[in-house]
Amino acid sequence: MTETTELDLTPIFELIWRCLHALERPLVQIQLFAIIISLALVWFLSQGIWILWLRRFPSMNDGELSDRPPSLKHYATNLLRLMFTPVLGLMVVSLLETGFSQGGWRAGLITVGIKILWTFFFYRGFLIICYEVFPSAHVSRYRRLFSAPLFILFVINTIGGLLTDIDKLFQVAVIRLFETPVTLGAIFIITIGIYFWVMGVSIVEQIFLYVSFLIAQEPTGAAQAISIIIRYFLIGIGIVLFFGYLGFDATALAAISGGLSVGIGFSLKEIIGNFVSGIGLLFEGSLRPGDIVEVEGEPTTVEKVSIRATTVKTVDNVEKIVPNQTFFTSIVTTYTGTDPVIRVLVPVGVSYNCDPEEVIEILLDVARQNDDVQTEPQPSVHLMGYGDSSVDFRLAVFIDDPAIRITVRSDLYRAIWKALVAHKIEIPFPQRDLHIRTDNTKNG
Repeated sequence: MTETTELDLTPIFELIWRCLHALERPLVQIQLFAIIISLALVWFLSQGIWILWLRRFPSMNDGELSDRPPSLKHYATNLLRLMFTPVLGLMVVSLLETGFSQGGWRAGLITVGIKILWTFFFYRGFLIICYEVFPSAHVSRYRRLFSAPLFILFVINTIGGLLTDIDKLFQVAVIRLFETPVTLGAIFIITIGIYFWVMGVSIVEQIFLYVSFLIAQEPTGAAQAISIIIRYFLIGIGIVLFFGYLGFDATALAAISGGLSVGIGFSLKEIIGNFVSGIGLLFEGSLRPGDIVEVEGEPTTVEKVSIRATTVKTVDNVEKIVPNQTFFTSIVTTYTGTDPVIRVLVPVGVSYNCDPEEVIEILLDVARQNDDVQTEPQPSVHLMGYGDSSVDFRLAVFIDDPAIRITVRSDLYRAIWKALVAHKIEIPFPQRDLHIRTDNTKNG
């Protein structure tokens, strides 16, 4: 049951009053103005130097730090892009602090600014190491979603700590849930804390996959399955720890978990089934990106195997998302399982006036001249029967790339046509006898 509780907004009003009172002091205004002007000059100067550098080396303007082979120019670009601003900012603000000290003025805000800039310096240095070790795309993503927001929270906490007691502010109660008061700090931990925990777990997962790739030199389904299990396990543990830290009643949590379990059992069983099937597929490695499988009677290429569904692409460049249970619980035709070599059949019909041995030799010769046809197993030709208007043969060849089977069949058809025409062997049209009956009674 949720019920409101009396709010104690004194810390919030105190924070607002302190902010307004501090901004009214001339010395604080001077320090803020000096810091803003200094950082603005640093930013414009760093941007100008960066533009000049890109004009000198336009090949380095690729939108983000690249994965090209390391060179002196590469390292210089990384250092200039990530380290020039914090280094220049530290120099300018430190000079500003020295000027205030020599003038006999207090420089409390400037000192805090230097502390933040030093943190920014080490943060950018850590990013350089990450860009040199891990793929740039992943580093840029987690920089945007994890490290940058974390640094912003650090800045807000540092500045807010000058004006009020953050711990006291977090104790402000908002509502009461399960007889437990929910404070601003609890809401902050449940939202922001869980977000950073989930993103941190995702980073751990990516590092695990990257190390596994370096060891095995190729992505493995077992490593993906283990990483997914670790991710969900750590996320579950984190949520339990967060709620336990906030002091929620364990009995209430058990009741909620029980209700969720019943809901999952009745309404989410398909999702759970696909989840378990995805784990099984990844562990077995029976389905990998690049495999060619048949989906709804159509050959498709596996693009991605994820925890809930598998993404495949048809020859028409259309993607299909297939639930994992489809591959795990039913018969699936794969062309690239343990052996990518497959057989391609080419039916051919010729007239009854032909020599069967000559036709067989022509078809075999056409198959041998095709570069995509394997010499082992060897091509073969069989006489399949006598049709209404043709003698039916079947050419069977083997190729090692299932993705080109349609192209190979088309090439063989064209080559067979030309070869039969060159040997004056007819490919007959379907023949039908038409009998016209005359009604003599009407004529009489």
